[in-house]
Amino acid sequence: MAGTKYLTYEKKRARFVFQIRVPQDVKPAFDGRTTIRQSLGNISQAEAESRAAALAKHWRAKFDKARRNPAVCFATDAAIVELALDEDISARAVAAWQGLQLALLHETLTRLRAAPELDWNEAIGLADEGFAVARRRLARGHADDALSALETLESRSCVRFKRMTFETNAFAERWNHCALVVAKTWREVLRGDTSLDILAVPPDAVLPLTRFFGTRANALPLKWRERLESIGKTALQKTFEKYAGIAETLDEVLAERPVELLRPCDVSDVITRWRERGNKPATIASKVSMLASLLRPLSPAATAICQAAIPRTHLGKAGRRPFSDEQLATLHRICTSDEYLHSDDKHLVELMMLTGARLGELLQLHTEQVSQDRLGWTIAFLERDKARLKTAASDRDLPIDASATPELHAWLRARTAAGGRLFPDSPPDKYGHYGNAESKRLNRALRKHFADRRLVLQSIRNTVGQALRRAEVDPRVRRRFLGHADIDIHDKHYDSAELLGAADLIGAAPVLADLAARVRRLSRADDLP
Repeated sequence: MAGTKYLTYEKKRARFVFQIRVPQDVKPAFDGRTTIRQSLGNISQAEAESRAAALAKHWRAKFDKARRNPAVCFATDAAIVELALDEDISARAVAAWQGLQLALLHETLTRLRAAPELDWNEAIGLADEGFAVARRRLARGHADDALSALETLESRSCVRFKRMTFETNAFAERWNHCALVVAKTWREVLRGDTSLDILAVPPDAVLPLTRFFGTRANALPLKWRERLESIGKTALQKTFEKYAGIAETLDEVLAERPVELLRPCDVSDVITRWRERGNKPATIASKVSMLASLLRPLSPAATAICQAAIPRTHLGKAGRRPFSDEQLATLHRICTSDEYLHSDDKHLVELMMLTGARLGELLQLHTEQVSQDRLGWTIAFLERDKARLKTAASDRDLPIDASATPELHAWLRARTAAGGRLFPDSPPDKYGHYGNAESKRLNRALRKHFADRRLVLQSIRNTVGQALRRAEVDPRVRRRFLGHADIDIHDKHYDSAELLGAADLIGAAPVLADLAARVRRLSRADDLP
């Protein structure tokens, strides 16, 4: 083995050999070859090393050029689809080849425009020779170059054309004519008589097309919904619309090309479009992850390409953080004094402090789910009519100690006496979800007082969890209060937290009542800042 990379010495033949491995992602552009080998002959080692270095630079440049070529399919393990080379497919195959040539000619023209006049004149001479060869090939009906072009299309489009003698000859005739048109146009472009744009091919005229095989991008959400329905689940409309938006962007890029033949450059194009539309890095990463999940049942190769595009570094998206007592008191004062907030907002915040419940869980409550006994109030969180809980573990009965919040106590008595929904002025959105309007309204008010965007209305749940932990409340009780599932195998299967009722949770109520009392005292101590 010689000391230079890509260079070996064959003792048996007394010669140096250059060899370089073709990268996996560009194999289709090199007819599936795994290695490039070239004999350098019986020369000195210094000369062999020099030539090997030059060849390595040359081939690495070709690999990079193949990666930039949008016509190359990098989904190397995509399924090979057989197509009959009839008249329609033959025309589409020729159009696809013309599209490949147009991309290469555009690149060559860009390079020539920056080159010296000598290079331009040399290119005109080569174009004249190419035109003469193409005209002679068409006149004599040669088929070798046409079949070579067909093989290139097969490797790049992941298809195999079924060859019959008549169809092959017809394709060769069509391809020879197209090659003559391309050669003539290229000669005229270099002479300044026309533009390359006249060779442009409509996207729906080339291969591969979903009308022949594969899945179109805009069908991904429908297939996802069908998979859910096949196992008895219902797809949420909001999620379906989110997936539809993601698939629509991919469809803009792929058009009629199947998602099974997705390429890294396609994902890059999709990400660029999302970025131009104002999506933040964390949002883009989330969308690419969703796209990978949509593609997973259809193509492992396409899924892997999406997963490789997801950034592996921290994107700076911070989670919610708990309120301090002073910050929570500020929120309480905001709800009391801000003229733009709803009169029920103060009671909503107090209920969140006393229960740790999710915003939507509280806003969809019916008064029949709220009851009073000698120990205080109990709220039964359950699915009722169109009201839905986030998880099965969210179905729970929570005790409330409202002794520190007399206004909330009076408000609960008045609302339960009136009947109906506990928060009748909070309608659901078009998806049946509660809390969007309230969350936006109160978070806008919070932004006026706290620059830390990790402090949001839902941070009250984090605050409740922290208060219960600091009071050394049993972890199972804490999880039950917040509506979380068991994490221990024994608890999950033999002593489920779902068996814990209001009587089992009563010990946590005074802890949250004390939190509410501290917040109430602090909110009265000072005026709004």
